[in-house]
Amino acid sequence: SSSSSSSSSASFGSPLRRLHHPHHRRFGATSHRNNAVSSDPTASSSAAAPSPHDLHPPPNGEAEEWHSRALVDGGRVFSETFPVRFDEVGPANQSTMRTVASMLQECACNHAQAIWGRALSMPAEMNEAKLGWVCTRLHIDVAEYPRWGDQVEVKTWFEAQGRVAARRDFEIVSGAGTGAGAGERGEGQRSMARATSMWVAFNIEKRKMARIPASVVEQFEGQSKEFQVMGTDYAAGVMKLPDLRTLGGSGSSSSGCTPAMTHSVRRSDLDMNGHVNNVVYTEWLLEAGPPAMWDQG
Repeated sequence: SSSSSSSSSASFGSPLRRLHHPHHRRFGATSHRNNAVSSDPTASSSAAAPSPHDLHPPPNGEAEEWHSRALVDGGRVFSETFPVRFDEVGPANQSTMRTVASMLQECACNHAQAIWGRALSMPAEMNEAKLGWVCTRLHIDVAEYPRWGDQVEVKTWFEAQGRVAARRDFEIVSGAGTGAGAGERGEGQRSMARATSMWVAFNIEKRKMARIPASVVEQFEGQSKEFQVMGTDYAAGVMKLPDLRTLGGSGSSSSGCTPAMTHSVRRSDLDMNGHVNNVVYTEWLLEAGPPAMWDQG
């Protein structure tokens, strides 16, 4: 199944400037085997609380590392391991599209924090220019939904697209992170989902598109990962959605579209920018799907 949406956010990660290492480097990764916390400066300085595995170790006495973050692939790809939580699965005991979209968003935000520092989502040059990022396209393609209790590795990277846009790609594979780069698999891993997104710079004060500062573009070009998760011919095949008004309107027999749904914005739908979050838009779009789509799982 797949989903696409268009919305606004300031959570697009930026190019690597401070951190570049030929091998993967962890950020705040907690090892439950020795209850130690990484000494990386972006990690929390407080001691990690004991995990359920610490208190009740599995029968073989070997506790899993349940969550980790790392820069891999020469520092150009950010990897994060997520557990699938109980409230993230639906009636079929598998995660929902909202869960998948939320993992992608969280991984992108943490990639930015690994580069620019805690609670920073873009380089200083963009902050000073009052610029943010707007997502103009998001395409998620899921081959297999993770199930409750699974671990999945989410990987993300970006590539500059001139002075006005940048593409961010994602890949979800089964199991914990192995240090494998974009498009690669660790032993026993299998591909579960992939996604691509396009982002443009946006002037927050003037409320219009803007050009990415030249200094930022240079950093993008120097640290981009030139690997398109959807394939090199993907862009040529992207089709613009038809105007519903030209098809006879929603719910009409000629349009083939489901009846229109109205959503009221709840306080819980808003993010820190006071906008309806990208993940919420994805959920709204899927809610309009016909029952047959949901019955297929």
